[in-house]
Amino acid sequence: MKKLLHLAMFAMGSIALSIGVAACSDDDVSSTTLLEDDYTYVGEAMGNFSASEWYPGGLLGTTDNKGATCYEDPAPAVESQGLLDEFNHGEYFFEGTYTANTAPYKGLGPAAVRSSCLDCHPGYGHGKRQTQYTATWGNGYLLVVYHPTDGDNSNDGSYISEVTGMPQTIASSPFLPPIDESGITITWNTVSEMESGLPLYFPDGETYELI
Repeated sequence: MKKLLHLAMFAMGSIALSIGVAACSDDDVSSTTLLEDDYTYVGEAMGNFSASEWYPGGLLGTTDNKGATCYEDPAPAVESQGLLDEFNHGEYFFEGTYTANTAPYKGLGPAAVRSSCLDCHPGYGHGKRQTQYTATWGNGYLLVVYHPTDGDNSNDGSYISEVTGMPQTIASSPFLPPIDESGITITWNTVSEMESGLPLYFPDGETYELI
C-alpha cells in the first residue's frame, strides 16, 4: 500500500524548508488492489487496515469529506454539542476580508499582516509555497530578523522587535510598513546529503528529495 507523507513548509527570513516523502510498505492487502487515489478508500477496512484507523482523532477530528474542503468541516463533536451556529459564526469571520473603514470588517490599523485569515490559510490549511515574500493570498510565511551576535550570518541574537514574527507590510497612508518586502528573498536549496549520514533512498531503493 503506497502512503504519502507531506510535511508542512516553513520559512524564516531567507531560509526555507519543505519536506516531501514517498514510501512503500509491505502491508498485506489480500486480494484487494489499491488505486493511486487511495483517498477513495477513506473510512473503509482494507486488508489489515481497519476502518477505525482512518480516524485517529476520534470525534474531535473526524470528517468523511474526501474533497478539498475537508478542513472547513465542523467535527462531529461540534454538532453533537449543538455548537454549529457558533462554528459558522467563527467561520464567517475567518473568511471575511478586513478593510480600514467598512463594518463589520474594519480596523486593520496603520499596518497589517494580511486582509483575512484565508490569506495565510487558503482552504483552512497551511500557506502555499512561495518564491517571494509579498502580502498576497496564500502567503502564510512567518519571518524573523535577528541582530547578529557572531558575524553577519548569525541568527542567535535577539530579533528586531519592530518587525516581530509577522511583519506588518500592509500599511495605510500616511504610515509606512516597518520592512520593505522587495528586500526579502526566498531561496529553495536541494539537499545533496544528510548531515546524519542517512542515504536519500529507502532500503527498497526508492529515492526521496528534500528541499
